[in-house]
Amino acid sequence: MSTGSNTAFVVQVEHEGSSWELEGHQGRIWSVGFSPDGSLLVSGSSDRTVRLWRVRDGAALRTLDGHQGSVMSVAFSPDGSLLASSSPDGTVRYWRVSDGSLLLLTRAIAGTDAGLVLTSTGHFDLVGSNPAEAARQISCRIGPRWYPVELCVGRFLVPGLLAKILVDVSVLVPPPGVGAPPAR
Repeated sequence: MSTGSNTAFVVQVEHEGSSWELEGHQGRIWSVGFSPDGSLLVSGSSDRTVRLWRVRDGAALRTLDGHQGSVMSVAFSPDGSLLASSSPDGTVRYWRVSDGSLLLLTRAIAGTDAGLVLTSTGHFDLVGSNPAEAARQISCRIGPRWYPVELCVGRFLVPGLLAKILVDVSVLVPPPGVGAPPAR
């Protein structure tokens, strides 16, 4: 396997003795990883994308977009159902492997040791040693409008969200009626 070029190479993948050249990134490839069962490969690139490949035939399965900087690190969850990708843009994104949907975004908050954990459903939590300080530096968007974070706290703040997700990823799916925007 080779990184640091525009093509990720998988040399002698143990599937009928074949090797595949995986083409598609438009920039330098910084990170690759195999799924726990060895059937998938993920790659992260300076083209700001994550690509998912099937190992047995080299087929490109999907491209995941969203990072604002190079994707420097990629990894599968232990059960192979999630991908994590990180970037110098200060984010770590968590993707569902089965459909490529973005499930969770964590973002570092400049000037603090805090971070923001944000789900695709709009729920969030602040992590770090001083989340109250971090809260003063962020706002939330509902539709086209931005609001102080305090307006989103009651409906969208989920204390301990990251810990809950790490224990059970199904918490990313809210119950019906949860997560609606606050009344205006």
